[in-house]
Amino acid sequence: MEHFKNMFNHLYWSNNKILECLHNNDNKNARRLFAHILYAEQVWFARLKKETSPLSSLWVEDINVAECAKLAYENELSYTTYINQLNNSDLEQSITYQNSQGLEFETPIKEVLTHVVLHGQYHRGQINLHLRINGDKPVNVDYITYNRNR
Repeated sequence: MEHFKNMFNHLYWSNNKILECLHNNDNKNARRLFAHILYAEQVWFARLKKETSPLSSLWVEDINVAECAKLAYENELSYTTYINQLNNSDLEQSITYQNSQGLEFETPIKEVLTHVVLHGQYHRGQINLHLRINGDKPVNVDYITYNRNR
């Protein structure tokens, strides 16, 4: 369990580092990608809780930084509470859910949690590419940097 707690603490740290950058940057593409990360985190959380996600799309055309900050905060609270109640045997249990095309899947909780972490890191890399293209400094959200600073 400590591994997942640490991976999600890195996710929260990374999201906050991106938020700090976006407060000082008007990069619409970066905000759009960041919102996608946050919405996807919400969808996967709903699936873990065996609930239907209220979101009809994981993509928005424009979102402000304050909305992103609110979503990031809500996601952190939700996942922290959820992960803190799990034990190692819970990680092996599977959840059944439908994807956005309505196809049904069954996936172990540990694989869903791993996906949430990796999905966000993938898109944070894309955010950094958009920042760099616009001449801005990318945000160092490397796991090793997180580990050195904690």
